[in-house]
Amino acid sequence: MTVTVGVIRAFTVTSTAGGPAVNLDAETDALMEALLALEDDCIFDAGVGVELSTGTVEIEIAAKAKSWKAAVEKADSAIRTAIHAVGGNTNDADWQNRQLLRESNELVPA
Repeated sequence: MTVTVGVIRAFTVTSTAGGPAVNLDAETDALMEALLALEDDCIFDAGVGVELSTGTVEIEIAAKAKSWKAAVEKADSAIRTAIHAVGGNTNDADWQNRQLLRESNELVPA
């Protein structure tokens, strides 16, 4: 049995001055490219949304694995890898406490 999970992570990006990040549009384009480069049979349907006025970024991705936990871990790993690839940071403590905004499970025959 394979479990497919859709994960959305949202966060706010700010500048060092405290306001919305200046080049966020270009940075989220690069983030989307990094996510697409990670897609394969088990990581797919990546998407990035951004609200430039607030700096809010949403990343959505789907993952398949043998268990719900493994699928969520694959999705999170892909998101973190893409963020790091574009020069971002995912503080471990913050990441572990981040709210899983939406999740869905679908059982698919193996």
